[in-house]
Amino acid sequence: MNVVRANQDYVNKMIGDVTGMKVLLLDKDTMGIVSMVFLQSGLLQKDVYLTDLITQTKRDRMTHMKAVVFIRPTRDSIEALVAELKDPKYSEYHVVFCNKIEDSELRTVAEGDEHEVVQSVFEMFADFYAVNRLLFTMNIPNASILHCDCEQPPFYRQVDGLFSVLLAVKKKPVIRYSAGSKVTRALAQELNKRIERRAD
Repeated sequence: MNVVRANQDYVNKMIGDVTGMKVLLLDKDTMGIVSMVFLQSGLLQKDVYLTDLITQTKRDRMTHMKAVVFIRPTRDSIEALVAELKDPKYSEYHVVFCNKIEDSELRTVAEGDEHEVVQSVFEMFADFYAVNRLLFTMNIPNASILHCDCEQPPFYRQVDGLFSVLLAVKKKPVIRYSAGSKVTRALAQELNKRIERRAD
């Protein structure tokens, strides 16, 4: 199990599949995910000449470049992507979500692509910050899973991240949890549900 290599492989694949000069558009989460495993000079060697946040609206139009968009499938990121697609600044867009995207969100992106500049859409499971080969984090400040409500976003962010790690390292775990903890039981059950859905 090497979570750094898993994320490096995902980044290599998504930017390597797009030939020529390109721009890498990220959200605040994926900016951190990529910067943990790639230096700017490494991206430059892969013909990535600009890295920017998708929420940055004041960008020059560069129709000679292609855009690789790597974002978490959150409402804010999808809204920023749709706004970008309504006023495209690059010749084509290759969209990569770092976790599973719901059909309704995908439909929103498709409807926002009025200029038909999206060439591809993928899911790559790199929804975690790789600290070293055996250690990762979800980077959720002040959110202890043991003290959160199971219906709050930090809980689902933990499940999303754990599910992503399992897919990235291609492991199917035996899930155990503390019998006295409602939160760990809920986390284990939700994670198991996702694993079973993915197997179907």
